[in-house]
Amino acid sequence: MNMNEETSHKLHQLCEQKREIRLRRAALDTDEAVVDNEIIKLAGVQREGATRVSNGVFSVVTTGKLNRRIVPSELAQIQEHIPAELTPFVSKTVLDMKRLRALETANPELFKFCMRAIEEKEGKTNVKVEVASAG
Repeated sequence: MNMNEETSHKLHQLCEQKREIRLRRAALDTDEAVVDNEIIKLAGVQREGATRVSNGVFSVVTTGKLNRRIVPSELAQIQEHIPAELTPFVSKTVLDMKRLRALETANPELFKFCMRAIEEKEGKTNVKVEVASAG
């Protein structure tokens, strides 16, 4: 489609605006990540789960996250030694997190044994900031 000069000029202006917006958004994302890291340093964060703090004006919740995946080769080696009623492994690829957490509390030895078949990586920490409720 051929454009007249006026349309072409307008399209060019809009494309430049869009490009500038994307650059500003990227810079804001970087700034936000820096601020989040400072908030995490001050408010603290658990390896997994929520930490809540308030200064009276703002409420902050930092949420630590762990990503887990089953290592099938390790699972094959240990599965027969885990009682069926206690196993946190639903299948070779699915982990029952509720059962795994319960196992960690109820039977730390078995939990540690099961962790041989689970690869764990820290996920991105979430930071939520809200105005504290007066009350």
